[in-house]
Amino acid sequence: MKVVTDSNVFFRAILGRKAGTASKSVINLIREGRVQSYTCDALMGEIGRIVKSEPKLRRIDPVYFRQFMDDLDGWFSYVPMKNLEHDQKMLNRIGNDWYLIAIGRSISADCIITYDKDLISMKNELEEKDNLEVLTSEEFINSYRQ
Repeated sequence: MKVVTDSNVFFRAILGRKAGTASKSVINLIREGRVQSYTCDALMGEIGRIVKSEPKLRRIDPVYFRQFMDDLDGWFSYVPMKNLEHDQKMLNRIGNDWYLIAIGRSISADCIITYDKDLISMKNELEEKDNLEVLTSEEFINSYRQ
């Protein structure tokens, strides 16, 4: 199964206090190789930018965070940003998360796992047009178990 995983899933996994949260379960499926996750250099850059600006993330032990990021780096397949088809309409509509859709389209992903409200609002449109589901971690884990 091919998925595109948004940065907000990583942050929920790393900030979650309970071991069995849905986002941690998604990360575990990726880590175990049971789900193939794709990303691009822009997503990794976004993670670095958010870490510097988000007060909640400042409480994470920097050593733990660096190890988490190093691990993530080895669990993903990368689609170079230069290989993604730029979609100005989508950029105007939902902002920088357009590249999550572009990655999904370029690899024929099964779904995008995200908590982004703009992407979630496009759920039906993306499923009809691109056969690309948009799911939260909870929805993904529930459908994966079936």
